[in-house]
Parts: sequence; structure tokens; C-alpha cells
Amino acid sequence: MIIFSLPLYKYFATGLAKKGGFKIGKCEFLRFPNREIYIKILENVRGKKCLVIGSSMPPEENLFYTLSLIHTLKKEGAKEVKILIPYLAYSRHEQNESGKSWETKWLGEVLQISGAKKLTTFDLHTFKDENVFSIPIISLGTVPIVTELIKRIKSTNLTLIAADMGALSLVKRINKNLKIKLPIAHFHKTRTSQGVILESFHGRVGKEVLVIDDMLDTGETLYKNLVELKSGE
Repeated sequence: MIIFSLPLYKYFATGLAKKGGFKIGKCEFLRFPNREIYIKILENVRGKKCLVIGSSMPPEENLFYTLSLIHTLKKEGAKEVKILIPYLAYSRHEQNESGKSWETKWLGEVLQISGAKKLTTFDLHTFKDENVFSIPIISLGTVPIVTELIKRIKSTNLTLIAADMGALSLVKRINKNLKIKLPIAHFHKTRTSQGVILESFHGRVGKEVLVIDDMLDTGETLYKNLVELKSGE
């Protein structure tokens, strides 16, 4: 298999290629003088299986390059093009709201049109996305990795904190994997035009806490968590 990746995931592609004995594909991400983008594949991919490690997160050129790379590999005769998008941006827009764009649905459709048959990602925001997407989604969980990291923490008084209700199910899955179950607490939040507001806290905490969130955008929720926890010392 030949791995092609966007520049921001070059480190990921290198590690994956080394681990699996795959080849790193050579390509260039270019722009015309008028700033329109294009991609140049620098090796023969006809009849070959390829993996694209792409991105849908801002800046928007990441998604455009991903779509163009998929399409170009298919155009050049690749036998199979698999897609890996580690963080699937726009996966929280799974609801069809009147008068608003439906980004999750749109993303699946443009990936399909570009030549994608299946998508692999990590920790899909909600399994509702699978019903909205035009192509199958494989969501790889990172719970086992996080569990092993927590086991290395030398503490006898550690509490797992879910940053909000959305992260609570993730924290429970992590705790289930631990041999010694840890106490769990969580915040309940709301989003307003002024930002994140922590409305309530449920549970008790020890002297040490580990705050876990299921998705990081601006970091405001985590920041508010830490401020609130420190103020309660």
C-alpha cells in the first residue's frame, strides 16, 4: 500500500508506514499564480492500493486538498483509495435543522463524489453520523490507549472528571477498562453567545483529578473546568 498524506499529517504517515512496512507516496500540493490549488502525483499509482490521510478541519484548504488528492489518485488509476481522517471536523452537524446548512451530510456527499468508498476516523463524535453519511464510517476507539496512560499515574486519590455531559460516557468506558475503578464526577454546561457556562457539578473529588473531554475546539470548557476545580480547593 502507498500512503499519501496532507503535510500536517506527515508525522502520522511516517510512523504508520514504518510500523506497517508501507511506502510513503510522493506528491506536491501546489497553487497556480491566481491561488487556485492543484495536486501533482509524482509516482505511478495505476493498479496500486492507496491510503489518503486527510483532514476536514479548518483552514478549509485542508478539506479541498483531501478531496482533490482522492480524486486525482482515482483519476490516475489507483486500484483502491482508502481514506483516514483522524479528526472528523463537521461531525457535530448531524442534525437537519431548518434554514441551516447540514455540514455532516454535505461532507459525506463530497467525499463520495470525489471517489471515497469508506472512511476511517478516531472516536466519532456520535454514531448518528453513520446514518447521515453517504459512505460507511469506521470509528477506531482510543479508550485502550488512554486507559494505559492512566495506569501509569502514581496516585491513590485520583478522581476522573468528565468536562461535560458529552464526555461522561467516554469517562465511564475508560473507567470500565481500569482494573481498579476510580471515582467519577462531571460538570454540566451550557453554551451561550458569551461562551461556556458551567451550571453544576456532580460528584466528589479527591486531592488529584484528571479532567477528560471528548472533543477540543477552543479549550474553553477545559479552562473553565480547571478554574472551577482550583477555586474549590
